[in-house]
Amino acid sequence: MKIESLLMAKEAEVFGLIKSEMGEGIEGDNYLWYPSDSPLLFQAHIDTVRDEKKELKINIGTHVITGNGVLGADDRAGVCIAMWIHSYCKKHKLPMPQFLFTNKEETGNIGMKQFLACDPEFGELKLAIALDRQGASEYVTYNVLSDEVHEYISQFGFVEEYGTSSDIEYFSDHTKIPSVNVSVGYYHQHTTHEQLNIDEMRLTLRRCIFIIAEPIEALYPVKEKVYK
Repeated sequence: MKIESLLMAKEAEVFGLIKSEMGEGIEGDNYLWYPSDSPLLFQAHIDTVRDEKKELKINIGTHVITGNGVLGADDRAGVCIAMWIHSYCKKHKLPMPQFLFTNKEETGNIGMKQFLACDPEFGELKLAIALDRQGASEYVTYNVLSDEVHEYISQFGFVEEYGTSSDIEYFSDHTKIPSVNVSVGYYHQHTTHEQLNIDEMRLTLRRCIFIIAEPIEALYPVKEKVYK
């Protein structure tokens, strides 16, 4: 899947594009889930804050993609990387992780909440990784994680930063399965200056492949939040 195809797609078209590449999954009104026996799950959201009534024109440079307004790389870049991961694992016969695509993250995490309300069974899942962070080489958490999880994700080149909220926070609140949100290469999201660095997308892809090859060994449930 080419990133430009996902950037240009309307919200209503994205689940169809994913299924054309990855096959049928378990689908609800605002989510699409591909379960497996893997201890890893990758998550991204398909919606953007772009005005879909306005025609998007994109400029694809050697390293950076820009547009004539809000690009929507938040979070179509994450969706694209998840699809690249699926394709790579299939081609090279690596263990296939679980994938979760949600809708309406930008308007209250609606898709994630609908998915969790179905009480899905995750098998041996030990870590969820959201592909929904700006920049390169960063990871953020929204729950209280064990030191072992921080040490694990850091060894792949991600450095901890701070974030506000995303779908994956609600996932960990509900399941107690730890999660992190990693960079996918977009900058200035939600603005007319939004841009996407293609090299940084590929860097995250490579790191995710290393994670799949060396999955976390144990489940370290999230701890209770303490409010001061």
